Amino acid sequence: SLPLAWTVLIRLDADADGGAVRASLDRLLQFAQNRLAEQNGVQLARDPDGVWYLQYGIAGPALIVNDRWLVLSFSPFAVRQNLNVLPSK
Repeated sequence: SLPLAWTVLIRLDADADGGAVRASLDRLLQFAQNRLAEQNGVQLARDPDGVWYLQYGIAGPALIVNDRWLVLSFSPFAVRQNLNVLPSK
């Protein structure tokens, strides 16, 4: 399907704490979000479900970390679609 057309799936190490990885990524992207806000054009946004994405007119590349996976894809929709098919273990 199209969501897999440009998707990178990275499985976290079994010993990794997905929550800690997500929190670290959130801090890093919040810093980047603040830096981009100082400029015009591209914006970095985070939806309530934790999906981060670049926006320049339309929503662009997106990513999220869940308990076991880092998912990067071409849009927030594609990230969410891929989360629905990933194994939880």
